[in-house]
Amino acid sequence: MAKKSYNRISAVLKTCEILGLLADAKEPITGNKLTVRGQMSKGTVMCHLATLEKRGYVKHLNGTWQLSIRPAILWVKGDLEKFNPLPGKTYRTIDSVEKSIDILEFLGRNGVADIPNVASAVGISESIAGSHLETLADKGYVMEMANHYKLGMRLSVLWARVRANLETELKKITRELENLGNCKEA
Repeated sequence: MAKKSYNRISAVLKTCEILGLLADAKEPITGNKLTVRGQMSKGTVMCHLATLEKRGYVKHLNGTWQLSIRPAILWVKGDLEKFNPLPGKTYRTIDSVEKSIDILEFLGRNGVADIPNVASAVGISESIAGSHLETLADKGYVMEMANHYKLGMRLSVLWARVRANLETELKKITRELENLGNCKEA
């Protein structure tokens, strides 16, 4: 039996592109840089960022954007129930991106699932679930194995970037604390 073909969801592809750009960035970047690099309008980029911020995948600090720790939690633990992102949004969010995040979080909790189980868990049709899963698979966020899906290696790249950023911040704070300690002794 031939595998069913599903349409790709352009909003999810754009969100994956933004996550990739943030993961590849050596430091937090502005929405304007994402607009230029991703060839999307500022309004489109900001809607995607607002959706990701609402779900806790990115954070906005001093006019710049960077990945938050949530992708790392999803990759390492799969349990996001206790993680609450900061509330607040200034742009509308994108429903299809929200559904893709729901799917990622479901797979994080359950490990492996087929399309009917994903559709049921997220509250969408099997056709729509298949489109989300194929779109996420195209970008490496999920992997298909024998008609079942699980989290893909692209999330590990996000986790590695968040970890590297946290380690860099820790080194800076440690140096600053050491300098403060040296000032007290003088």
